[in-house]
Amino acid sequence: MNANYAARRTRPVGSFHFRLMEYLDMDPNQTYRDMLDALDDRDDETARGLALVLKRWLANGGFYPQQDTPEAINTHTAEVLRRTADLA
Repeated sequence: MNANYAARRTRPVGSFHFRLMEYLDMDPNQTYRDMLDALDDRDDETARGLALVLKRWLANGGFYPQQDTPEAINTHTAEVLRRTADLA
């Protein structure tokens, strides 16, 4: 597990936290990595929250994470949201 993700996981989880993170602490590169790590760890609630934050960030003109192509990032984000739709 990514050390940054492990440290960030100790924060409160919930929609309020993710809305705050978007404005105070947004790093789309780290958010994307954390989303994939959460998915690998089967932490669906966190993966979904991070996917929603990243999707909103991109929809509002934010830059794409550098780890992958925009198409791949959009595909991964959509897949996380589809897999976790039951949490909505």
